[in-house]
Amino acid sequence: YLVDVPAIDSPRDFLVTYPERIDEYAVHTRSHPPGFILVLLGLDRLGLGGAGPAAALVIGAGAVGLAAVAIGVREVAGEAVARRAAPFLVLAPSALWIASTADALYAGVAAGGLALVTVASGRPGRSGWSRALAGGLLLGLCLTFSYGLWLAGLVVLPLLWHRRRLDLVPVAAAGALAVLGALRWVGFDYLAAFAATRREVAESVQSTRPLCLFLVLILAVLGIACGPAVVAGLARLRDRATWLLVGGALLLDHDDLLTPEKMTRPR
Repeated sequence: YLVDVPAIDSPRDFLVTYPERIDEYAVHTRSHPPGFILVLLGLDRLGLGGAGPAAALVIGAGAVGLAAVAIGVREVAGEAVARRAAPFLVLAPSALWIASTADALYAGVAAGGLALVTVASGRPGRSGWSRALAGGLLLGLCLTFSYGLWLAGLVVLPLLWHRRRLDLVPVAAAGALAVLGALRWVGFDYLAAFAATRREVAESVQSTRPLCLFLVLILAVLGIACGPAVVAGLARLRDRATWLLVGGALLLDHDDLLTPEKMTRPR
């Protein structure tokens, strides 16, 4: 992403022309929506350009995401369970990903949004609406990072149904749509950008990757990232509300299948 930052003079012009000029950018930039590169551009304008500040942001957001997961677990399973789970959040092999990929930022923002909606589900009446709206805004921000992260919104749906708080769904959705609406207002066509990314992938070596291979690899990598303790804990998990949240998170792990490179037909 960083190699494209110096070439952007105007963020608005970048957004407006992104679908037409997509082949001019690095592979990561043209494989994702422009949210992260806009964040990097903002850091650069503040005098915090380069890999150091970007890494600090990514690692910091990933670490905060672990706290957000703990908050969500506390909401559905109680303080004691959340405290017992906390060491495994910190020491799981997935910590390596937090220190090495921008996906940690995406995961941290998604976890924050999901935690807010989860907490909102436990607040009676309209008191949870403001939290649900804030959570929706963060989930909408996720959609500017990766095309596949719309699945994040589905993670809490089983829990909201279980707690009879489906009234929070339109509130959170309004927050997410507000983010995309703001991008559209400044001239960014999300669907056109997605179509352009699919075209780029179809013309690259990425289109030769078999989809069936990812169906197996995603589950294998998930098990490695979580570690044996988490896998064993899932086998012993009995609390229904917690399972609803964990099950949604397992679904989110397959967001990679909904990115343009996986949705393009393999050769």
